[in-house]
Amino acid sequence: MSDYLLKSALELSDNEVGGYGHQWEVFGVDAADALSELLPAAVSGSGQPTVGIWNSEHALRSAVPGEPIGLAGLYVGATQGCEHAGIVTVFHIDESAKTTNVVAFFPFLAAGCRVSGRVEQICLHPSRLEAHLNIALDNGALIVAFEPLFANHRDLYRAGRTCVFTVFALAYSIRPQRETEFLIDDPAQIRAFHARDAWVKEHGVWSRENHEAAMAAWRPQSEDDLAPLRISTAGMAALVPASAGPACHSEFRGTVVSVTPDSVSIIGVRLWRVDILVIRAESDVVLPVYVSPRAFNGDWRPAAGDNVEGVAWINAYLSGS
Repeated sequence: MSDYLLKSALELSDNEVGGYGHQWEVFGVDAADALSELLPAAVSGSGQPTVGIWNSEHALRSAVPGEPIGLAGLYVGATQGCEHAGIVTVFHIDESAKTTNVVAFFPFLAAGCRVSGRVEQICLHPSRLEAHLNIALDNGALIVAFEPLFANHRDLYRAGRTCVFTVFALAYSIRPQRETEFLIDDPAQIRAFHARDAWVKEHGVWSRENHEAAMAAWRPQSEDDLAPLRISTAGMAALVPASAGPACHSEFRGTVVSVTPDSVSIIGVRLWRVDILVIRAESDVVLPVYVSPRAFNGDWRPAAGDNVEGVAWINAYLSGS
């Protein structure tokens, strides 16, 4: 069908994807060690995920014509039925050779926040069974996130379709916010800042599609409206793609809403869950960020009300309802 977003997907290189070594380092595990020690158990113990959206008709055949056959299985360790955390293994099924090969495996956290939005772009990994998504949220924000169960959901991403996603993050680092101030003195940027602010006050939300209309609608009321702006980052909330590293790594800033020590465990490592307000809009986004002891800043630990910042691997998968 022509409305499959896969047909217009952006294809990424191995260098742009970056692999999953960074994710395993969070647990103090070298990528090579993860392959030798964790992969056998994950492969033998993987089962049908009960999270996300699963269509068994698509499990053993390609859901999208011309695409490789594959699926994502979930391993949760010895305690079956507890699928809040585990390892996802992505399998490629070659029916002609009658073989099944592992193309990826990575940590997975099932519990997250729910958001609604449309996929603007699928960014395919070389296997074509993994991808990250550019998602335009209904509140006007845009997030970039890895889809951990993409192999099972490929056929459900259609042009113009609004979807509900479960979103979570695995932190590479987290620390108290460093308060800085920066100057905007370029006349075009000053106009754009005021135009966006005025648009949000009138319409509630703003997106890149509104830029030209917002610029046309705004008029300075005095010379002060064109004066240089000093912007403080104190208490700022933001979730943006990282300036360096793989495409689905993001930098976050925001206020801690709640903290749950030792929330879940993966391969024996206990993770804290830190819920952070990262997007302020008509519908705020409070992102669950899972943090291992290695990702904290020394002995410091966050508390509700703290302003924090860091770098994380953002995940979003289709919710079951």
